[in-house]
Amino acid sequence: MKINFSPSFDHAPELSTEYYARIIENVRDAIIITDAEMVIQSWNKGAELIYGWTQEEAVGRKINDLLVSAEGQELYRTKVNEFRREGHFLSEETRPTKSGRIIHVSISASAVYDNQGRQVGLVSVTKDITEKKQIEQQLRLLNQHLTQEVSRKTNQINHVFDRITDGFFSLDKDWRFLYLNKRMGEIVHHTPDSLVGTIIWESFPALLGSESEKIFRAAAADGEKRVHYDYYAPLSLWYEVHIYPSAEGLDVFVRDITGKKKAEETILKKTACTSSSVVSTK
Repeated sequence: MKINFSPSFDHAPELSTEYYARIIENVRDAIIITDAEMVIQSWNKGAELIYGWTQEEAVGRKINDLLVSAEGQELYRTKVNEFRREGHFLSEETRPTKSGRIIHVSISASAVYDNQGRQVGLVSVTKDITEKKQIEQQLRLLNQHLTQEVSRKTNQINHVFDRITDGFFSLDKDWRFLYLNKRMGEIVHHTPDSLVGTIIWESFPALLGSESEKIFRAAAADGEKRVHYDYYAPLSLWYEVHIYPSAEGLDVFVRDITGKKKAEETILKKTACTSSSVVSTK
């Protein structure tokens, strides 16, 4: 924004000066006007409320003498040089008050030009955003705390799932793996991380068209728990699944019962052989 005034602020029409003066005095934000050398020419009530200095104390002093700490002088000079080139700036920074308290402020400043296009001053509007910054800091700390708590709880849950002897995995509503415990990885011969995010039917295509697929889809559709037994040929795996629908999708516990099935087959064979022997002796 480019503001054009005559070279001297005193030369503005009397009615306009009175009109703008009433507006400026009724604004609670700090409205500060300086000349080309950054010497304060106007200091409203909002500036008094924010910074603590009265108009009598502020007018005639340079901005950097009043509102910039010793540590901030070099940065201030850099910003002034940029402002003189660009003619405007927006900034959030800290400023000292009369009492020595450091506050956070938002500053919007525009250059004032005369009729020949020369910069003859500056008009800035400053808002005290200290409370906003404090709330933001509190929210950051809260989010950090919540993130740490979530991480801690997640680690605890993962530790529990990794200790159980059954495999466990969860699926979202698009059939993508959200989580697999260590035991599940061992059962299917994949690392859990390699499967997270993949679609179960693509990672294990032999499930398509199987009774297991029907059971999984039924549980997702009606929200009812299912228990199912099946055989997955590519892994020579007999398995028992307990399927629990959830708000996110499905939670599934898997038990490898291949050893149990082989033992049953062995017993059946022995029983069959024994029966044959008995029949033969008769």
